[in-house]
Amino acid sequence: MKRFLITFVLTGIMILSACSSANESEENQSDTETADEQVEVKETNDPLEAVQNDEIEYYDGEEVTHYTVEDKEGNTVTAKTNGYEIEFGIIATETASGERLIHLVGEQKNDNADAGEMNINEFTLETSEGEKLKDGFGYDGVGSGNKGKVDIQYDLDFDIPKEIDMNFKAVIETIDEDAQEFDYHDVDEEYTFVKQ
Repeated sequence: MKRFLITFVLTGIMILSACSSANESEENQSDTETADEQVEVKETNDPLEAVQNDEIEYYDGEEVTHYTVEDKEGNTVTAKTNGYEIEFGIIATETASGERLIHLVGEQKNDNADAGEMNINEFTLETSEGEKLKDGFGYDGVGSGNKGKVDIQYDLDFDIPKEIDMNFKAVIETIDEDAQEFDYHDVDEEYTFVKQ
């Protein structure tokens, strides 16, 4: 009888141990499936996509804050003058180290066969916190018959702003770079970009 009782107890322990291992295996498999089902991070290096698509979370590896255009539908505006056209908007980015930038991003094209290189140049940006953004970098023009991406960047000294006011005065055309001869084509538009 003792043998029977010992055998019965040992068999019960082995069955419980096997059930416990099976449950752990199922839990580990369930955790793995959950990790595999995690949402994919939306990232782009395309400036126009970064501003148009609200689902983009990272632009060039930096976390994105989106802005909409006040009193307009969408996140971009289009300006045209003298055969030059630019579609653009504003995003803010923050690096892992805390560096904050404002990006004026989009796409530009120059359909004026008689024009020199043209670009967006004459404008001002001011944040709702009173910071005037200046000394931006990334002003690339586009020659006659061409189009190109736009990403003009400004360092922020303060937090990412709630609003950014833009006074877009003119597009600059390079007539003769060596002689420093330029022509300015009026745009005279004002926009307010509001943080989403």
